[in-house]
Amino acid sequence: MLTTVPSQKPAEVPSYNILNHKMKISLAEVKIIAEIFQAFCIGIGALVAGFAGWIGLNEWREKQASIKRVEAVQKKYPIELIGKELVIGHTKNSGHWYLIDKRSKTSHHIKNYGTLSALDWGIHCKILDDNFKVKFPPKESIFATQD
Repeated sequence: MLTTVPSQKPAEVPSYNILNHKMKISLAEVKIIAEIFQAFCIGIGALVAGFAGWIGLNEWREKQASIKRVEAVQKKYPIELIGKELVIGHTKNSGHWYLIDKRSKTSHHIKNYGTLSALDWGIHCKILDDNFKVKFPPKESIFATQD
């Protein structure tokens, strides 16, 4: 004769209230989900840090390039020659800044005030009449900074 063993009730799995739904989930599964979420957050953090580092590196590279451009212009047009062979000025009507090179009889448009400031040329400026381009035809623009 067969005897039946009374059936044992399985151990009840704890339930957690997630988003107002009763889900039966074991602690091992919760641990796995937490590890996946942690790895995902670390990955997102690494992406954000990499992007911030790229921005910082790009700004540093642009600053170094600007310094090299300033040094190249200072070497080509030394401040000692300003007032003698070089004249810096702006026109009354347009307000554009120009470097007039009496050696090569050319004028160079200074693209922005940041370039003028970086080269320490601002204190040597004169007001030019509008027909200076006839005597000194424009050549290249001087651009040293982004400002």
